[in-house]
Amino acid sequence: MLGTPFSSSDSNEIDYALTENPDVSRAEISRRIERHLTTIMRDVTLNGGRRMYRTGAAERRAQRCRKRPRTRRLAEPCELRTRTQNELKLGRSPVVIALDLDAEGLPGRPCVETIYAAVYDGTLVVKARDCLWRRRPRRRSRTERNASKRPALP
Repeated sequence: MLGTPFSSSDSNEIDYALTENPDVSRAEISRRIERHLTTIMRDVTLNGGRRMYRTGAAERRAQRCRKRPRTRRLAEPCELRTRTQNELKLGRSPVVIALDLDAEGLPGRPCVETIYAAVYDGTLVVKARDCLWRRRPRRRSRTERNASKRPALP
């Protein structure tokens, strides 16, 4: 269950345990819902503490935190997106593109992570394997190299 958000039943169980006994141990709650105790107590602390924790408030806060406040910089069609896309097609790396945009001082320029995210999530019409891999021949394995050194059989 690592990395999965709390379900409403998990929040309900925390709320029930704290309502039933506000001094219940973290370990007891974590055993009940099979989560790590620091994850539970972080959620409890952020949502009012042991005495004020409520399921509804915790879920509303989680929804607010999950929403992205704005669209990504390269998601909307603009000159910057077109330029980044064209430079990726030419084989330039996202690091070099970001450094060039930074040197030019363009307003709203994307960082390297934004360019990588746009490539991998499909926002840019460039495939990752076409623009991010190194264009050099792949190394041959040891057995292939040894096979090419052997004399050919008649």
